[in-house]
Amino acid sequence: MYNLPQMTSKTTCHEDVEAEIHARMAEIGVAGILSESELIQRSRSWGGCDVYRWRLPSGHECLVKSLRNRPFWVRLLYGSRTLKAEDANLRMLRDHGVRVPQPYGMADKNNLLEEYLGDGKVLLSLRHYTEKTKPPREFFQRLSDMIMSMHDNGICHGDFHRANVMILGDGEPCLLDVATAMHVTETSSWLDKLLFGMFRRADVFSLARIMESFYPEMIDVRLAEALKKAPWYLRIGRFLRHRIYRRIRGKRKRARAQID
Repeated sequence: MYNLPQMTSKTTCHEDVEAEIHARMAEIGVAGILSESELIQRSRSWGGCDVYRWRLPSGHECLVKSLRNRPFWVRLLYGSRTLKAEDANLRMLRDHGVRVPQPYGMADKNNLLEEYLGDGKVLLSLRHYTEKTKPPREFFQRLSDMIMSMHDNGICHGDFHRANVMILGDGEPCLLDVATAMHVTETSSWLDKLLFGMFRRADVFSLARIMESFYPEMIDVRLAEALKKAPWYLRIGRFLRHRIYRRIRGKRKRARAQID
């Protein structure tokens, strides 16, 4: 299996950070945590999380994914279930040696706490880099090795795309937003195995698209085969996102502006 980078002093203090989190949460509550936190990413969708950075008294920082500002029906039917899945999958992936943020658990049903990777940067599209600043081939080789090793061990991401890949300060890849990840074994149900096959193909297709955009010469036979045709469920999702959802979201934004 793909191995985690060499552990450093920064990555061995998670237990201390978690203990401090629980002590501070008992003192000020979840509302207090959010009032002390800095909003670093506002959700652009009904079902997405607002993301905060919370600095503890010790100076350690952690990430808070919050659904408190989502509509009630989202939180009831979808939101908290997704956060619980994210927490469980972060633990599962770390147990299997995949680099993902360290989970610190649920603050409550609408807020998830996890490691803040201050030295990491989300992978951007090629147009945001120059020849000197774009990630090296070695990064994409490690990313490819990680994804293929996951698949070989019955694990897939399920929502793998560029925005869910982070480049850490040491040059290692890190996966984000893993609520859709799954692990299948010989005893898994036929439905789980079917979903795994679909998610695995989506992972490979997205990996191939990413690598082709940066280093086309790195595309091997397997990735080239994946590029020939996007999985049908990805095409449907892209159609709904671009033709339906964005139009609805745009109308909602204009309506709010008129009210203001």
